[in-house]
Amino acid sequence: FGVDPTQYSGILCKLRFFITYYAGYTAAWFISLACVERYLRSSRNIHKREMMSKSRAYISILCVLLFGILAFGEQFYCIDIHQNLFGAPQSCYQLKQNISCQVVDSLMQCLFEILAPTFMMIIFGLLTVRNIRRSRHRVHVIHSNAPPLSTRTNRLIQKRDVQLVPMLLVQVTVFAVSAFPISIYKIYCIVTIYNAKSVLQMSIENTIFNVCVLSLFLNNTITFYLYTLSGRVFRKELMKLLRLS
Repeated sequence: FGVDPTQYSGILCKLRFFITYYAGYTAAWFISLACVERYLRSSRNIHKREMMSKSRAYISILCVLLFGILAFGEQFYCIDIHQNLFGAPQSCYQLKQNISCQVVDSLMQCLFEILAPTFMMIIFGLLTVRNIRRSRHRVHVIHSNAPPLSTRTNRLIQKRDVQLVPMLLVQVTVFAVSAFPISIYKIYCIVTIYNAKSVLQMSIENTIFNVCVLSLFLNNTITFYLYTLSGRVFRKELMKLLRLS
């Protein structure tokens, strides 16, 4: 019916922004942690592979969750309704009359939700590809006293790990492309925060903002299709699930 309660309720407005930012932040950092995990697991260094454990994974996830609360907790103060009266693209938005809030909120999203995880994904994704290329050129020496079943199991595990990498790389690429526009927009807003803007310019910027937000949400809406198209392991597990249902 065209009614958005978050545009009229201050509490719902703050919760909406916090949940949206926090969900995007955690999703980005969980993909980054997956990139680190793939890099460590594909390494030839046994000490790096031994760094992978459930306890360390749980600690990493907990640190991401806690830091996200600290980073985006400012939104319960810096976000409020009726900001469209001061040139915001919607009623529920950053405090337009508080410059500090606009700078802090834009920096928190740009740095911790977009730029930092994107760089981590790219760096560890490239390192993972390098490890896989090196592993393909290695000469595997199979000892005659090695149990055939154990060798076959190890090969299957290695094959599965290699098949998971394209899924991760596609996810990283889509995230970087979809998050790039909103990061540029946030940087632009910080740089031009003290500039006087006409009504026409604010309307153009509001339109660009909405397009950038749609681009950012694109990463979350097509994840299932990306995994289905790029991941053989995911397709097999999906077919098993459909057969069970």
